[in-house]
Amino acid sequence: MLKEKYEKIFYIMLTVVILMTFVSCEHSDVKPVQQVNTIWVSENPDIFFTVTEKDELKGYNICYGILKTSEKNYNISMEFGYGFDSRVNITDYDILKKNNFIYKLEAILIRADCKFSEKKCTLKVTESSIDGIEVDNKITFEKVDELPDWATEAVEATVES
Repeated sequence: MLKEKYEKIFYIMLTVVILMTFVSCEHSDVKPVQQVNTIWVSENPDIFFTVTEKDELKGYNICYGILKTSEKNYNISMEFGYGFDSRVNITDYDILKKNNFIYKLEAILIRADCKFSEKKCTLKVTESSIDGIEVDNKITFEKVDELPDWATEAVEATVES
């Protein structure tokens, strides 16, 4: 009788674990990567990205943008974690492209943990190779309707080069 009770509890817990595994595979709707055709901007430091339609090869939405420093502008790709994974990598898109999109550590500019809401995304930096962006810095992106002037100028400069 006691053995049957423990078996029942075991199977209930196993079912819960399996269900949680399936749920964790779902993407959160508030993550910026799930909000197609949106623009996200941070003013300190100057970073923006846009969320594009699903990439056919990768099978998920892509986030491209620019990280502006005093030395240069980086073309970036924002790579958000899946499911309950609240991490993000900001990678140098030009290095990824040069390496035929083979992921190498040299392409990672910033790694961070994120907190999401529908209109705001706050990053807490865990690693950075960018001067002026340090571990534990917070970077806050807000969803906007159009790019600020500095971002428009950065895009124009990238197109011209």
